Amino acid sequence: ENGVFQEHEWNPSHCISVPGTVFGVGYRCTCAHGAFAHAVGKTKQDATVSDKKAAGEAGFITVFRILGVRPGVVRKVVEIMYGFDTAHFESDEVLDAILIARFFHFRFLLIVLYKQGHFPEWGCALWDSARIVCPDLSTKWIDELLFRAEDHFEKPAFERDGACTLTQAGFAVLLAHDDINCQEFELYTSMMLWCEERLRMCDGRAIGEMAKIHAAQTLVAESPGVETDKKLEILKKKKEALDKKKPTWQSIAKPNALLVRYPFISPEVLNYSIAMSAPFQKIGAVDLNGLPLILRA
Repeated sequence: ENGVFQEHEWNPSHCISVPGTVFGVGYRCTCAHGAFAHAVGKTKQDATVSDKKAAGEAGFITVFRILGVRPGVVRKVVEIMYGFDTAHFESDEVLDAILIARFFHFRFLLIVLYKQGHFPEWGCALWDSARIVCPDLSTKWIDELLFRAEDHFEKPAFERDGACTLTQAGFAVLLAHDDINCQEFELYTSMMLWCEERLRMCDGRAIGEMAKIHAAQTLVAESPGVETDKKLEILKKKKEALDKKKPTWQSIAKPNALLVRYPFISPEVLNYSIAMSAPFQKIGAVDLNGLPLILRA
């Protein structure tokens, strides 16, 4: 009513869905179209021609625009909700689908991706999302992830999956797990890759925020006066705070470096491939107790 979605009992006179036919929606009606539109946002956005083409030409399909997700993936999610078993996600669509699953807490969507065989390629992303959306799924899937860790933590696979998708908490769980079936040096390499990617992402966000501050300073400076001086001072303080709080390589990498069990790595690799590398040295040679990182068990 009045443009605001409200959960209600199913009524065939005005409900779009039939209770029990919408996968993931119970008998208490949520009118899947309305629920989806409400969760996306209260303001309507006009779809572009390319959006409509990607979403499909079927007249009953409403085009929803979700930031960072292609309309074609949204269409497939809605098709699956309505029981169309033919909707299959391609490999390059999985991350978009996972983004939807995490945003709307769609447990069923994670299960669909798993059953469609995407876990070997996107295991880190699926498990970490399940850890957030539905802990019972993550408990079930972690054994498979740990058992095949050598495949998931292999450099090319991890660069595509884990380095870009694992959260700090999720990655820490994997690094600290005793049952992970993977060489420790491979874990170390993955840890460095994850930290490099996280630093790149943080730098990108910081640059974007700094650009907004500079643009605001330029705009405010065009109208001189007492109020202008106050606004410029506020923007200056925001800039200084951003510079101070900006994550560094050490602040990102050290907590993860402490989780690697260096004695399980061969002495030759420790002495030449790790201890002598500049990125490792920048992390800090010792932990908070003064113990060298490469001696931590």
